[in-house]
Amino acid sequence: MEMDRQAAGGSIVVAIGPAPSSGSLVRWTSRMAVALGREWLAVHIDQGTELGSEDAESLDANLALARESGAEVVVRESPDVAAGIVEAARERGASLIVIGRSGLSRLGLLPHRPTISDRIVREAEPIDVAVVQDADAPRTDLSPQRLKSFFEAPLREYLLLFAGFVAATAIGFLLKPLVGYRSIALVYLAAVLGLSFFARPAPVALFAVLSAVFLNFFFMTPQFTLRIATAEDIFLFVTYFLVAFVTGGLVARLRLKERLLVEREGRDAFLLSATQQLAECRGIEEAAGAAVSMLGSHFSTTAFFLVPAESGLAQMPAPPAGEGPDAESLLAAARAFRERRICGRGTREHGGAPCRCFPAAIGESAEAVIAIGRPEGRSWRPGDDSVVLSLGRDLALIAGRERAAEMRRKAALAIESERLSKVLLDSVSHELRTPLTTITGSMSALRDDRLAENAESRRILVDGALEAADFLNRTVEDILSMSRIESGRLELHRSLVDLPDLANEALALAGPELRADRVRISLPEEALPARLDFGLVSRLAANLLRNAARYSPSSAAIGLTLSEDGDGLVLSVRDHGPGVPEAELESIFERFRRGARAGGRGLGLGLAICRGIAAAHGGSIVAHNAQDGGLVVTATFPGCVARTTA
Repeated sequence: MEMDRQAAGGSIVVAIGPAPSSGSLVRWTSRMAVALGREWLAVHIDQGTELGSEDAESLDANLALARESGAEVVVRESPDVAAGIVEAARERGASLIVIGRSGLSRLGLLPHRPTISDRIVREAEPIDVAVVQDADAPRTDLSPQRLKSFFEAPLREYLLLFAGFVAATAIGFLLKPLVGYRSIALVYLAAVLGLSFFARPAPVALFAVLSAVFLNFFFMTPQFTLRIATAEDIFLFVTYFLVAFVTGGLVARLRLKERLLVEREGRDAFLLSATQQLAECRGIEEAAGAAVSMLGSHFSTTAFFLVPAESGLAQMPAPPAGEGPDAESLLAAARAFRERRICGRGTREHGGAPCRCFPAAIGESAEAVIAIGRPEGRSWRPGDDSVVLSLGRDLALIAGRERAAEMRRKAALAIESERLSKVLLDSVSHELRTPLTTITGSMSALRDDRLAENAESRRILVDGALEAADFLNRTVEDILSMSRIESGRLELHRSLVDLPDLANEALALAGPELRADRVRISLPEEALPARLDFGLVSRLAANLLRNAARYSPSSAAIGLTLSEDGDGLVLSVRDHGPGVPEAELESIFERFRRGARAGGRGLGLGLAICRGIAAAHGGSIVAHNAQDGGLVVTATFPGCVARTTA
């Protein structure tokens, strides 16, 4: 694509005709409009001539494609296609006109009549024009740049020189009777200058030397000898030789510098595009895949990205079976990685390897290796090394950044693990010490015969010891449950559970912290059984009830609701406490997270265990603040309601 300027705003206009290439223009314009967020329209100019059946069908298909792609289709009548398209673009306030590359004139060396596309490019000012090359369009132009690229091959270059010799000599023999042999030097000089635009300096210099010899041998008197008879001819020969040799060499050198400049600009453009694409990658594997694809396309060959592995170097991304560098290339890659030098084909180090290996390095050590096969259609140039090494530095930077991020993540996990271990140790030591002290004190008091004979005192001590033992058992069970949940070893034992039984079991497990008369249970009128793990779900409900009791006033009621949602079960517990700040609603389900108004007991594992139980059933648990105060915690268990009991 060639574009005069970057479109700054406005809609996009694409010129549509019966040509098959119009379909490619429509698809390209659709992608461009989506990327820029612009409106676009397809314009067809009807010149009043009747189209053939094939052209009419092709035009209808192109216009239908434009409509399906989201364009507004406009058909205008005008005898001048170029003027009609430009006029339509200006009326719609367009900032960009899209035309086909195949419509531009291609015979760059010959006079030609301007095409419709040529006129649109010239007359559309100040509207930008995007010229899109159809991939299937024939490459038959005879522009100087096209001819230069055609004669870059050495064999074609020397065939061109030979043809130039033959043509210049033939013209010389034709003109000699008319202008004399001294004017033939101008014919050879013109041939030298013309060929210097297409050949390298060395062949041009050879042509200049041989043309001087031919001029002497075929045209100067005496003919068909290398002798020069007169001083005038000697002066002509020397002058021609110097002018042809120096001028041809200078023009060829200028062209060589121009070619090198174009190559350097191409490398810079490739590196800029590659850097932009790599910056958008989300990891080293994605970046490696993008880099391999770009290098393979740029050099028209295969490319591999190799990273350190336990067994040496491994290809990234992982290749299909049977694909990848051979053993010799892997040896070269290992040396390139170890010594941070270019190894493989074309070097002294493992020069027999079919791949050329470059270290992807930044600083003193390499992060990976880039291996590239032999480019198709050309030799490897020194500037190509800098391209691959620059791309390798970008990849090394990404790999190093990803490794540093992984190290920071592991360090953060280690710090968090250490913090949680300390929290667990402190919490467990505190939570276990209190019930153990109660149990020890009760047992010591019961050893006193006078206190043991008092039935009321004995009952109080035994009840306190049993309550402390129950709390101690729940604490140990919470720790074990949390360990099973985090390790993925929490096993479900599903069975058909009646909802009233589930609610009663939850009340029983809630223990003395919750009086039964505080709980308001709500069940469906015709409750169907649910296939759940009875023990785990009743424990989840009990944890929610105990948590609600801690945060609610002792006189406030607590609601336990079991309802059906399709084939799923919804368990909800509502309290009338102070609620939770909106920013902390997600974090209350994290382990060791306790509310600021908690009653001083517990490890902060209850809600985390509830989340693990819900997730094990394929469900979820969420919390939200009620509008009239209090917190509502809702757990869902999808697909567990048994519609039939058969």
